[in-house]
Amino acid sequence: MNTKNGKNWTATDWHPEDEVLLMSLDGELEAKEINIVRSHLDSCWSCRSRTERLQAGISAFMDYHDAVLTPSIKSSPDNWNNFGNRLQKAVGESEKKIAWFRLLVNRFGSFQLKYDNVSPIRTATASILIAAILAAFFLLGREQTVSASELLEKAQDAQKLESEAVFQPVVYQKVLLKKQVNGADTDALTFESWDDKLRLRNRTALADNNEQKFIAEKIVFSKKNQNAVEETLAPAVLLELKEILQKNRMDIIQPLSAQSFAAWRNGANIARETVEKSVNADGAEVLTIRTMVEPTSEKGLITFAEFAVRTRDWHPVKLGFDVQNDVLQSFELIETNFEIVSLSNLNPNILPPDEFLSVSTTQPKPSPLVSESPENKEEIAKNTNADIAPINTKTSEKPLIATAERELEVLRVLQDVKADLGEQISLERRADGRLCVN
Repeated sequence: MNTKNGKNWTATDWHPEDEVLLMSLDGELEAKEINIVRSHLDSCWSCRSRTERLQAGISAFMDYHDAVLTPSIKSSPDNWNNFGNRLQKAVGESEKKIAWFRLLVNRFGSFQLKYDNVSPIRTATASILIAAILAAFFLLGREQTVSASELLEKAQDAQKLESEAVFQPVVYQKVLLKKQVNGADTDALTFESWDDKLRLRNRTALADNNEQKFIAEKIVFSKKNQNAVEETLAPAVLLELKEILQKNRMDIIQPLSAQSFAAWRNGANIARETVEKSVNADGAEVLTIRTMVEPTSEKGLITFAEFAVRTRDWHPVKLGFDVQNDVLQSFELIETNFEIVSLSNLNPNILPPDEFLSVSTTQPKPSPLVSESPENKEEIAKNTNADIAPINTKTSEKPLIATAERELEVLRVLQDVKADLGEQISLERRADGRLCVN
């Protein structure tokens, strides 16, 4: 009893090997041997630490076995035709029964034929084995994220269901807008938007410093109505954002939406795209689509975009993108408030009345003539075909597009000549890009 494998168990410098510690844990030693090992562990920190590492390795392997291996094994059809009984018979014919983990350690023990002291080798091997098990458990246990298309579809369906639950829905959104040029902050503001898609009406307002100023689509120099909401000119950064959104096929009223991002993404020449899971500043779990497009020399196009969706309700919370012009511009839109409200509960001064909506202004065709006299037949034919007469493309000039800079310049000129002090004057940006002063 005092010697085992050529080792004196009662020597003062004796320390049990890993195999002895493992046999002690498995209860495969005799009672007297177990007492010697336990007595030694009570007084030896090093061996006690090795024992704890062995126990941790066994626990980690069993956790991996129960959590990953066992669920991944499918049930065999028809129990493999009495396979269980045959397995029991094979077990009964076995001459000795040993623990599966002891067999694994004994495999490593073959190094003892070449080395007198193999404890460091076994410890290193066990550590590598445990690390491999934990790595496999981590990689196999990770949840697979959805694709970008699936994420956008979920977000669009969620907002559609929310809108259908509200009578005469109007989508309200409050967004913090930030702009950078070559990585340096240049502009920041907060704006609100109301979108009534059923009646094709929308409104945008600035909401800085607890003040709400609506952006006027049509500037009127006249005395304000007592009940009218306060209006202001659109800031240059908001006009610049609008032009970029239009060029990239995105929603200019509510760009921070799944529909808007999907419209841009469907037409983009995507080079690389990922979907990553993270937690935002509010502690909510989000999935972020990061899309890189192929380089292009055309200015004003989005070269990189990221779109974050909250997984709790599949609601978009953040949009960021880079635009390559003469300098690198970066825009970030962060949602701070969102609600779908009923039109009946909305302040009537926010959205314009129905009679002020844009309508078609096509000129009516001339009424059919009852009779024609020979002397004016030629002139009538000329007048009736005026609407379909070909345009001389060589002499017709392309109308100038009213940019934000031109609009501000016209406003400054009108104010310099004090045109706003007389009769009512209005400044309106037409759909064809022209700027009209009425």
